Amino acid sequence: MKRILVLSQEELLLQTLTELIQETVAEGSAHYSILIEEVYAEFMRELMIQTADAGDILAKPESLLSQASYTVERLVQERLGEVKFSLRRYKETICDALRTSAKELWILQRELKDARRRGEISSERPINRGEQIPFQILEIGLLNSEVQGLIALPARHRCYLDFSQIAESCPVQGNWFPFELIVKEPTIGDLVFVVGQDGSVNIHTENFPVETLDRTRNILKYLSERLYTRDTDDDSYGLSSEPFTH
Repeated sequence: MKRILVLSQEELLLQTLTELIQETVAEGSAHYSILIEEVYAEFMRELMIQTADAGDILAKPESLLSQASYTVERLVQERLGEVKFSLRRYKETICDALRTSAKELWILQRELKDARRRGEISSERPINRGEQIPFQILEIGLLNSEVQGLIALPARHRCYLDFSQIAESCPVQGNWFPFELIVKEPTIGDLVFVVGQDGSVNIHTENFPVETLDRTRNILKYLSERLYTRDTDDDSYGLSSEPFTH
């Protein structure tokens, strides 16, 4: 199986919005584009969610909107280079449409901050240094309660999935996303890891004993270290991995 390029949601939206603008400029069209508006709005929504999820300092609804719109305009202009295109006429319409979402995210941000202060959810998201691409392994569920699932995510906006690197460890099922990785463990049974189109690798772990959960986490780490690979001309990360034995 050939390597498959995966993009983060942020990168996918940025590429899509940039391409739409480039097409509009190339056509010489001055018409208002509903497609540009929709992608711009979705991009802003994604950035606001990231801010609400990661920020320790509460961002008011208006601040969430202004930060997101500024970031979209800055990133798009960086991609456009010498091409000039103003998103100003889209901004007011989109900000008006997203005010309710911004208020809801502000409330969610407060609840997340309170939950972290009470120790119910972790505020740290450690980065694992894979063989080529860094990644995160997150637990689904509250602290001090049952872990409902584990999910690995590449910590870069762009990477490749190279299934040949794990072919000897587990068979890959599926012709396209979602793929399934089947790991046969003598003491556990079959563990099914699901690979999503955003590069995530997840597994449900309800009712797993502590030893089984730890073993599953180590297997997920092993798979992620090898599955996530970079462009062949990108040498930003050196080799680093720990041996894994069945």
